Amino acid sequence: MRTMRFRYPVLVALTLVLLCGIAIAHSPSDMRLEYDPGPGTLRVSVTHQVDDSSTHFVREVAIQKNGVTADTVTYTGQPSTETFTYSYPLTLEPGDVARVTARCNIGGSITREYTRPAAQGQPATAVPTTPSMAPSPWVMHAALLIAAILLFSGVSILPAYGKKIAGWYRFHTALAIIGAILAVVAIAMVLGPVPSGTIRDAWDAHVALGLFVLGLLLFTLGAGVYRKWAGGHKGQVRTVHLWLGRGLVVLVLLNVVLGLAAVGIF
Repeated sequence: MRTMRFRYPVLVALTLVLLCGIAIAHSPSDMRLEYDPGPGTLRVSVTHQVDDSSTHFVREVAIQKNGVTADTVTYTGQPSTETFTYSYPLTLEPGDVARVTARCNIGGSITREYTRPAAQGQPATAVPTTPSMAPSPWVMHAALLIAAILLFSGVSILPAYGKKIAGWYRFHTALAIIGAILAVVAIAMVLGPVPSGTIRDAWDAHVALGLFVLGLLLFTLGAGVYRKWAGGHKGQVRTVHLWLGRGLVVLVLLNVVLGLAAVGIF
């Protein structure tokens, strides 16, 4: 029963963290395309309601012409907290199709298509597509790291304040294992393609620190396991293990901040 009472809040915390990561993936709610054949200009009007357009904004607009990428523009903010319009030079012949995708810096996107009329007087068509609310991989990466921080915090607190809890060491071990799994999965995600629009220097530092954290995590877990066979040195090994764990929490938190800076949140 005690185990169930312990597992329930842990599962709730993990669920809330992951749901928060998905919830912040706020895609644009609408996008309209207009084409001016005179100067050859495609106007893209995007509706993306945010509280702060300097931290939550449309980061990238990708334009395709007849299935081939014609232009990709990245931004560090948006000019309005609701609806705004960008103009792009694009030559469309009758029958050509322009496909535009606007991506939120936190996650989610919206896509619209425009077909230039084949005959004069024929109305143009703008084909809507469903906005994507799926969080980008880095959102899930950040959510996993935050969940790992919460678990590692519990791991650090239990030896100091939780020894009166029956079976506290089993909880301590379980939290460490789950946190380690989440951290390893999160760190493995950065070995894939670099997210578009990231600040490369900050991202490289984020990856490097992540690999260092992975090594420190394995060393910390190893110290905890070795403590059982340390004999007369158990006290010293325990002290090293505790301080490594506390340092791990700080470094993981620092790496989350560095990752957010790499994608333009800070």
